[in-house]
Amino acid sequence: MSSLIIYYILLYFNVHYNIAIILGYIGSSIIGYFLNRIWVFQARKNSFSSSLVKYYIVYISALLLNLICMHLWIEILSISNKLAPLLTLCITIPYNFLLSKLWVFKESGENKNEKRGI
Repeated sequence: MSSLIIYYILLYFNVHYNIAIILGYIGSSIIGYFLNRIWVFQARKNSFSSSLVKYYIVYISALLLNLICMHLWIEILSISNKLAPLLTLCITIPYNFLLSKLWVFKESGENKNEKRGI
């Protein structure tokens, strides 16, 4: 959500929507990693460096998906650059969540058993 706030602030200052998207993604990436790792997926035992690399692979691919969607909405379908990011969120949020859950913060069988007290 912080990337969306940054996006709208930059739009207000007449920054091109692609630049606003990229800066929003950069601005929200670090806090997003730690919130996902600790709070959303509770993956404190996973390797920090391994999950960080995977996180940024997913994050950069989501950024590219976002840029493609925004181009489609704005340049091809003539949707407002203020509405387009909301449509894009309907695609990128599930994309990020699923890849983060199934790959980035996936716990090994050993970690799952520790959580259950086995």
